[in-house]
Amino acid sequence: MEMSSGQQNLDSVVELAKEQNICAVEKFGELREELLIAREESRVAREQHTCHTSVTQVIAALREAGLESSNLILGIDFTKSNEWTGKYSFNRKSLHAIGSTPNPYEQAISIIGRTLSPFDEDNIIPCFGFGDASTHDVGVFSFYPDDRCCVEFEEALARYKEIIPYLRLSGT
Repeated sequence: MEMSSGQQNLDSVVELAKEQNICAVEKFGELREELLIAREESRVAREQHTCHTSVTQVIAALREAGLESSNLILGIDFTKSNEWTGKYSFNRKSLHAIGSTPNPYEQAISIIGRTLSPFDEDNIIPCFGFGDASTHDVGVFSFYPDDRCCVEFEEALARYKEIIPYLRLSGT
């Protein structure tokens, strides 16, 4: 018995639908596999980029990443931009304002010092400033007139606090 052309068309449509369904199932499987891989990559990335909540954790992470030694050099920006930036970000004060609360530079010196000093074998830290009225944008000055270095970050922080009252910020 011969099929009618309508039946043949219907059979062709059914066959095409089956093929498309098979393709859709295969595509779904591929997309699902890609999603699972992406989730795993995301989980690994989150584990690797967790927020370290202590200096000890950061030191451990640096050691794990392969840091063995570091020679610190401190360079501080004494341009006037610290005044207008502080107006918006440091309670309307210069970022170099010395007071009962550590300013952003004091915080940075302390955090960087505590974090990297375990990797600094000699604890000698050359300390320089730039952008003040004496150097402008053409030079640097040492924290000490005889160009000696600070020994350990605590001295660098103390010397920073000592020189701040005598510096005039420069630039626009």
